[in-house]
Amino acid sequence: MKTIDAALLEKSGDALRKYYWSKLGESGDVTHGSQLKPFSEMANYVYKAWAAHLDKLGESFYAGSLMFDLCLEGTGRRFTSDVDEANAISESGRKLASQMWAQLDTSKGDLTAYKGMVAEIEASLLETYALYKEKKAITS
Repeated sequence: MKTIDAALLEKSGDALRKYYWSKLGESGDVTHGSQLKPFSEMANYVYKAWAAHLDKLGESFYAGSLMFDLCLEGTGRRFTSDVDEANAISESGRKLASQMWAQLDTSKGDLTAYKGMVAEIEASLLETYALYKEKKAITS
């Protein structure tokens, strides 16, 4: 199994923290599913696009846009005027999608390896989310 670039994981976690998790509901009803929904949906799309033999470059860009759209949807927004937000989330999604696609190519579609990579990314993002919540609780 290929490993995900640590700098990319950090950058992706930072983008989600700043532009998604910080905008989710303030109540304690933020579920595990909602924390990772933009990434999880994007990862599902990447597998389906790869299995359909679509173009890696174009679909990686689309996956980044999908992740951004799901972040907006999850926070109850339809658009943002913040170009930095759009770029950070879309770029993170695109780069993650590209690495996941490469894993699928390398493993010739072995779902065990792909699911392992997705689990590794999810674990890293959840760790970033936990640190964000801990820091937020301390500063509140």
